[in-house]
Order: sequence, then C-alpha cells, then structure tokens
Amino acid sequence: MTRAVPQRVARILVLALLLVGCTKPEAPLAEVGTDGQSAVRQLDVGLTDFAIAASATTMPPGPIQLRVTNAGATAHDLRVEGAGSDTQTDVLRVSDTAVLDLDLTNVGALTLWCTLPGHRKLGMQLELEVVRR
Repeated sequence: MTRAVPQRVARILVLALLLVGCTKPEAPLAEVGTDGQSAVRQLDVGLTDFAIAASATTMPPGPIQLRVTNAGATAHDLRVEGAGSDTQTDVLRVSDTAVLDLDLTNVGALTLWCTLPGHRKLGMQLELEVVRR
C-alpha cells in the first residue's frame, strides 16, 4: 500500500469527525466570556480539503468569535461576508488556527469560503444564517 492511501484515509476521517461534531443545528454556541450583560459566543470552523464545517448553522446577531482551524493537508484561508461583516484570515498552514472577532449587526446570510484559487469551486463554501431568536 502506498503512503498516499493512508494519508487520504486520515483526511477523510478528520473531515468526517468535523462534520459529525460540527453540524448539529441545535448545538448552542459556546460562551467565551461575559461583561455582565452579554457573552461573546464562539463558533468553531474547520477547513479541510475541500470542505468547510461549522459547530452551528444559525446564530443570533451580536459579537461572535470564529475559531478557524485548518485540518486539511494544504494551505487554506477563510473569508467571511454578510450580516454586517466582511473579513478574512491570513493563509493558514496545515494545523494552524486563527480567531476572527465579528459583530454580526444584521440578520441574513453569512457566507464563508476559501479564497485560494480553485478552492471555492471545489466545495470550500458554507452558508450560515444570522437570525433573531
């Protein structure tokens, strides 16, 4: 068996674990801290070759931290646009993590994608929804 096959299997397992652990639509957003009135919430986002998974698919407006981890075998970045936000990470090497602080001021679609050439076309895009609860 060649070395490429075990690496491919390992990548598929990582993606499967991310998708199982990150696509529960009813999972609450993690509380990061409080200021006496509101808590900053955290959303985990995993990047693989070539998909994006998140720990929740909907969230209320307000401050949120996106903890972005590159679990793929190649470099990726993450651009976030919508709901009053427009930002992106630097290019993340394999196993790198970045944090994006967002203030989601509007309800509506939040689009996440990798801006590296061809990655979005290969499936690295995810739509999340900002909704009032």
